[in-house]
Amino acid sequence: MAVLTLMALMGCSFFAPKTDADISVKTLKEWLDQKKDITLLDVRTPEEWQEGVIKQTAIQLDFYSDDFSEKLADLDPDKTTVVYCAKGGRSAKAFEILKEKGFKEVYNLEGGIGAWTAKGYALD
Repeated sequence: MAVLTLMALMGCSFFAPKTDADISVKTLKEWLDQKKDITLLDVRTPEEWQEGVIKQTAIQLDFYSDDFSEKLADLDPDKTTVVYCAKGGRSAKAFEILKEKGFKEVYNLEGGIGAWTAKGYALD
C-alpha cells in the first residue's frame, strides 16, 4: 500500500516508460561532442523550451499540440533522431509514434532534460 501511495504522490512521469532504444545522457553528450549528424527533437511545451534546451539546434515540437503527428512529416525519417522531454515520458510516447511513421534510427533520451542537467551538462 505504501508503494502505491508513493507512486500516486510522485506522479507517473517519475516512472517514465522505457523504449527499446533508450540512450543515456553520456551517450548523447558524446554524440554532440563528436558532432554526429543527428536530429535532436525536443517534445516539451514552448514554456518548457524557454527554460533552456540541450542545443539551440534542437527542433521543438510540442507533444501536446493537436498537430504534433502531422508536423513529424517535416523531419527526415532517414536521419538519426534523438527525442527528449522533461523526464522521459512524453519522449517515450513520441519515440513510438516516430517508429510507427517509419523513422529508421530513433533514440529516446533516458530521463530527459532533467537527467541531462543532473549530470551537470549545460543548457543552451
